[in-house]
Amino acid sequence: MTPGKQIVVYGHSGVGKSSLLQNKLLQTYEHHITTRCMRGMKFDQIILDAFSQLDAFYISEKSTKNENSLKFSIEPPKLFSDIKSQFEIQRKIEGQQKSVPILPPQLTPPNLGKMIGESRACWVIEDFHKIEDSEKQYLSQLMKIFMDLSDDHPELKIIAIGATNTARQVIDYDQEMKHRVAEIHVPLMTSEEIKAIITKGSDLLNINFSDTFKSLIVQHSAGMASVAHNLCLNICYAANVLETSEKAINITKVHWDDALLSYIEESSDNIQNSFEKALNQKRKAKFHHEKIIIQALCDFKNGEAARLDLLQKIQREHTDYPSTGFKQRLEKLCLPEKGRILKFNENSGSFAFYDPIYHAYALAHRRAIFESKENSSISPEVSAFLEALEDLLRKSKIPDIEIN
Repeated sequence: MTPGKQIVVYGHSGVGKSSLLQNKLLQTYEHHITTRCMRGMKFDQIILDAFSQLDAFYISEKSTKNENSLKFSIEPPKLFSDIKSQFEIQRKIEGQQKSVPILPPQLTPPNLGKMIGESRACWVIEDFHKIEDSEKQYLSQLMKIFMDLSDDHPELKIIAIGATNTARQVIDYDQEMKHRVAEIHVPLMTSEEIKAIITKGSDLLNINFSDTFKSLIVQHSAGMASVAHNLCLNICYAANVLETSEKAINITKVHWDDALLSYIEESSDNIQNSFEKALNQKRKAKFHHEKIIIQALCDFKNGEAARLDLLQKIQREHTDYPSTGFKQRLEKLCLPEKGRILKFNENSGSFAFYDPIYHAYALAHRRAIFESKENSSISPEVSAFLEALEDLLRKSKIPDIEIN
């Protein structure tokens, strides 16, 4: 509600940032425009996308005559500051007036701000973190322009959404914008929030989840709403629930096993790719640090440990393992170029597998990946991976009976 205040929403991918924002926008704006960024997009392409969604028509010449006909002609725009949209509107209503602007309008950031402001809308830019770092500084400058226009257009805002750990990683701020941007962190969901999703869905569909299965979904979701929705959807398919059931249906272990394996099968290629990136070693060294770190983390409950606890465990097994640079090695495994195998929990100060499925994968292929004598990564076959996970499921403590 603060005029001129721009917004950055950030948090893990799949945590529900976009859904949360969409619901809030429905309460505050009559309409908004959304630009979805992709890798390789330039800043001028983002500007052009916003213009194209405004459906604005500029009058390059207007004349009135006494006939009922309407003609539009559009000349396709060129890129960014030299882009000029030329439109002709010809309406015949015999001999009244004719007006021709001196210059055709230009597609510039200030003009974009004025047009969005006049339409009483806001501009949502999704996944801006995918843009090259060299382009991010321009968003900060654009936010400055939008802020300056807020005197005439109080509702004018940019809302940038990014899946990163800090707002600074989403955009590169100008120093003058430091206190003029609201940084909103969307955290991972709590166990109770994930359970609330399950409860609401099960009530609407007339199906029953036991507390045991709710806890399993919470555990595998790791605070990400998208994973919880996916697992619940797979369970519904396994139970042949495609719409609200006339009679109550109890979810069983068979349904859960099928759902989990379906989720793993859908994710297997991506999981393998992530581990290949994580374990890839550009040059040989005394220690294969990534392999040692992931192997040690497997033994901690839920695949999560504080940095010092993890280091102590490694040094018990490798007495000459160096402490220097250990924090940087852990942080690298949280980056996309290393497969984003791990994530850092800011609340607990611990490192964990980014997805519980990664933990299951590492456990299932522990021997193939970690006990190899060669100092290189090994890519196990997907079929072997699934067989190992099926074995883990068979050893589950949940009895193979219906649980109410």
